This record gives sequence, structure tokens and C-alpha cells, in this order.
Amino acid sequence: MAESKITPSEQPNYQQHPVVQQPGATTTVVVQQQIQNNQRAWRTGLFSCFEDIGGCLCVCVCPVAAGVKLANDMGESGCLPCVMPMPEYLVPLRTKLRTQLHIHGSIFDDCLVATCCTQCAICQLQRELQMARDAGEL
Repeated sequence: MAESKITPSEQPNYQQHPVVQQPGATTTVVVQQQIQNNQRAWRTGLFSCFEDIGGCLCVCVCPVAAGVKLANDMGESGCLPCVMPMPEYLVPLRTKLRTQLHIHGSIFDDCLVATCCTQCAICQLQRELQMARDAGEL
């Protein structure tokens, strides 16, 4: 077998491209913005019925009438408590007020409170609504 030798003049000619930018480390800056939690707690407790004994008695004697008044006071149809079963109509009212006043909670919480503590929930909504109006929030 004959060896073929490549002489320096026959070597392939490779061109090197000029370096236009020096290699270096890159820095990535990540800015994390803290989300402001502007939600607050209820001003009045769920079982703080003695803060408004008159309203509490009204709810105990005739919860439907109290629900009609509450719906009207919140700018909703007074028919809401008449066309929806007792605890269910409270969920949208409670969610609406909680959202308007930036009160911490969830729709699940609203469902749970409306179902398990219906009269107390009506009383709490009445008190919270009155306090918000007195503070000029609504």
C-alpha cells in the first residue's frame, strides 16, 4: 500500500473568523415584585350578635324579611331571598360584600358560613354593611 503524504502546501486552508465580541459571563437579573395583600378581616365576628341585638332579633323572628332588607340595602333585588332557598341566596350577597370591602375569604368560606350559620351570617352582613357605610367605604 502506497502512502500518500500531504505536503504543507496541499493542506486544506481553513479561515478563521475574526472575534467581534469577547466571550464573557452574562448576568441575568430577576426582579420579583411582592404582591400587596390589601385584604382585611371582617370587622365584626360571625357570632357577635350582641353588637346589634335588634337586628339579631329581627333575623331570628323573620329571616326572610331580614334577607329582603339586606339584599335591598346591598343594591340587589329584594326578590332574591324569595326565589332562592334560605342559605343559598346568602352566598352571592356575602361574596359581593366581601369583594367590595376587600375582606379576606373565599367562595367556599361563604358557602360554608351561609349553610351552617345562616342567621349569624345575615347578622354579620348587616353589621359589616352598616360599618362600611358609616366609614364611607360604600
